[in-house]
Amino acid sequence: MRKLLILSLCLLSTWAFAQKNSLDSFNLKREKKLQHGMLVLSSWAAANIAGGLVLGSTTSGEAKYFHKMNAYFNVVNLTLGQLSYWESRKNEGKKMTFAGSVRTQNGIEKTFLFNAGFDGVYMLGGLYLHERANRHTGKKRDQFRGYGNSLILQGGALLLFDGIMYHIQSKHGRWLDKKLSGVELTAGAGHAGLTWNF
Repeated sequence: MRKLLILSLCLLSTWAFAQKNSLDSFNLKREKKLQHGMLVLSSWAAANIAGGLVLGSTTSGEAKYFHKMNAYFNVVNLTLGQLSYWESRKNEGKKMTFAGSVRTQNGIEKTFLFNAGFDGVYMLGGLYLHERANRHTGKKRDQFRGYGNSLILQGGALLLFDGIMYHIQSKHGRWLDKKLSGVELTAGAGHAGLTWNF
């Protein structure tokens, strides 16, 4: 009987250790996916800043304002991309509980969905500026059109980026959903129970 108890405890601890390693691996993969996405965003931003500064100073009319707005807009993207990248690097080795992993995963997915809403607002703002350009002539018209076209482009690019990142993170998060689907809470008169089917 004693040998059976020891064997059972050994098997249980091995299973628990494997589950913790799986969770650590899941969290590390999530952070790596996030870091890769932030490097893509930062590269897009850096290219737009460089191109915007060069082309904004060598072109005229509507194109000048289009390129300038691309540079201005992407200073924010570069800053956010780098801050997120380095924050993710800090979280890379962080040990988390299962509940903490679920909260973090859901938070990341919600952030990309929320950002997609802002991307739509950028595009609508660009359409508004483009429409306003029709009420003006000369330099003002060029400014409104150039800035509007830039906001439409940048909002569309970010909408695509956030959509792809949401899809990647959501697909990754299905592992947690699968683990949670085996948890069952039961309650009745005089009893309560928690079952985890794995």
